[in-house]
Amino acid sequence: MFSGIVETTSPIRTIENSFANIKLTVDRPVDFNDLEIGHSISVNGVCLTVSALSESTISFVVGAETCKVTGWQDQLNIGQHINLERSLRFGDRIHGHLVTGHVDTRARLTEVRNIGESRILIVRLENPTSTLFWQKGSMTLNGVSLTINEAGSESVEFCVIPETLRRTNLSHLSVGDILTVEYDYLAKIFLKSFAKPKGGYHELNI
Repeated sequence: MFSGIVETTSPIRTIENSFANIKLTVDRPVDFNDLEIGHSISVNGVCLTVSALSESTISFVVGAETCKVTGWQDQLNIGQHINLERSLRFGDRIHGHLVTGHVDTRARLTEVRNIGESRILIVRLENPTSTLFWQKGSMTLNGVSLTINEAGSESVEFCVIPETLRRTNLSHLSVGDILTVEYDYLAKIFLKSFAKPKGGYHELNI
């Protein structure tokens, strides 16, 4: 489990394709000094298991299902900076919102504009589930916990503050880029609790 508060970015050192999987190796941040093989790290919003570790690198195996959902086989490049967040510990403050690292869909960046030192990002979701996002709700883009400014049926607008731009790879995005998306975990639990067998939802008397 993660908070969506990205700790740092790190460049991809190597990418190895093997059948439907990818072996991904990134530079190990200096302060990531408590890692062990088997630990979980959010990598651009995807929960991945540390499969190999050295003083200077971290390696992961990206499985077939993750490749299918993210499209990473066609999108990742050596030298590209990706967002990293170590998993939460019991007792940690949660400054963003609860994030599982299980990506729901992808989004294409359709508009970027600056407002002072902040930046407006507008994305169009693939296969959107509009009951899972709303104005002033939470959504995760590339592992970053963000508040929704405006929400349409397919497009969502965010305002990214300077600190988030400094800390994450959202500052490097260009129109047309693809991002990972995770809907609010608690919203998914709530709606699943009221799901009908055929995929509808019971009426709520609130």
